[in-house]
This record gives sequence, structure tokens and C-alpha cells, in this order.
Amino acid sequence: SADHIMIQYLSDQSEIINLQEVEAAKSLPLEITSTMSEFKAHLAIPLRVEQDLVGVLLWGKKKSDHDFSQDELSYLPAVAAQVAIAFSYARAIDILKKSQIDFAQQSKLAALGTLSAGISHEIKNPMNQIGMAVSMLKFKEKNHLYDQTLPDEFKKEVFESLDRVENDVKRVNDIVERLSAFAKKPKAIKLEDVCVSEVLDGVLAIIEAEFRNHQIQVIKKYEDVPLIQADYHAIEEVMLNLLVNAQHAIREKGAVHGIVT
Repeated sequence: SADHIMIQYLSDQSEIINLQEVEAAKSLPLEITSTMSEFKAHLAIPLRVEQDLVGVLLWGKKKSDHDFSQDELSYLPAVAAQVAIAFSYARAIDILKKSQIDFAQQSKLAALGTLSAGISHEIKNPMNQIGMAVSMLKFKEKNHLYDQTLPDEFKKEVFESLDRVENDVKRVNDIVERLSAFAKKPKAIKLEDVCVSEVLDGVLAIIEAEFRNHQIQVIKKYEDVPLIQADYHAIEEVMLNLLVNAQHAIREKGAVHGIVT
């Protein structure tokens, strides 16, 4: 950690910590020598980029068990400089990847915002159906319309209403789960087996209400779709962007052909 005494010590000086130099080693804080002992390190070399400490290279003893010569020690600053640059590049690439993930997430959420009216409509419909089914049962009971109904007929009507409610609840739950999975921010790019047609179907399930509102027909044609190595969320984002762009291009009345071979 940044507050470890070895990091603080090396931040203030550019010299290599060399436990071969017995007298110099005695003057080191115990926490530094014990840390090096834990890693079986004989040398601790600061890694710097433009004077900033970006890491520490711990170096074990030679296989011959001999001390490092002065010539060997003189090469170590050049080695450390190369390692520091490589380390900085790796860190920069990691930051770039995270930035790309954040940008992709923002694009995805922006697309969902564009589709929010259709999604809201898709959820509102089954909720209205549920409300109507319950209201009708309560209305008939309140107005004694079941008083002359045979028990079997009453039971049949109630269970038919419950079936409709159950189906609509499942439909809403499916929509919410798809949206939740779609809007979830991926932790990192992850390569896995992806079926493109399944990704396309999942995105179409989210966007289909918007397509219906604009009278856009989706014509799917899948032929022996192989699995590909890809990041699922990245492919999902590509599909959504393509479909949103298609909807904007068509505007009203048209067809989108989803062909995957």
C-alpha cells in the first residue's frame, strides 16, 4: 500500500536497497528488511516514470548464491526503467479498457432512454390487464352477480382470471429481468461462447414495442448459427445500436431483416 514504509522510503530516494551491503542494511527500518525477507528478496529496486514511483522490483539471490557484482548492479537501473515503462503502459491500457466499458454503458443507457416510451407501454399493458381481471372479480362479487352461479362455474371463472394474472405477472417479470440484465454494467470485457441469434432475440424483446409503435416489421432468418468467441454485452450493445439506427432511418412503416448465418 502507498503508506507502507518501504514505499515511503523509496519515494524519497532513488537508491537500490541492497541487503548485500551489511552495514547499510543495518540502518534500514526493521519493517523494510522483514518485508524483503518475506519475499526472499535481496534487492529492492524503485520503478520510476518521470520521477514518480510506480512500483518496486524485488530481486532474489543469484542461483550461484554469490553476491551481485558491481557490474551487475550497474545494469539494474536500466532494467528497472524498462520494467517501469512496461508497467505504466499496462496500467494505461487497463484504464483505457475501463473507460471503454463506461462509454459502452452510457451508450446502452442512452439507447434505453430512447426506447423508454415503448418499454413503459410494454409493462403498462399487462399491468392494466391484471387490474381489469381483479376489478371484474370484485365488481361481480360486490354486486352479488355470483349469488346464482354454480360453484363449479364460479371456480372456473376465478381460476381463468388467476391464469391471466399469472401470465401477465410473468410477462412483466420477464421484461424487468431483461432490462435489469441489459442495463447492468459489466465488470470487465469477458470472452465467452456467444450465440448471435440469441443476443439478437434478447435485444428484439426489449425494442419490439417501439417497433410496433412505428409499424416496423422484423423479419428473422437464422441458418445454423455457430457460437462465436466474444463479449456478450459488447455484442448486445452492437445489436441494440444497429436496431435503434434502423428504427431512426425507417421512422414509420418498414421492415428490418435480421439475417444470421
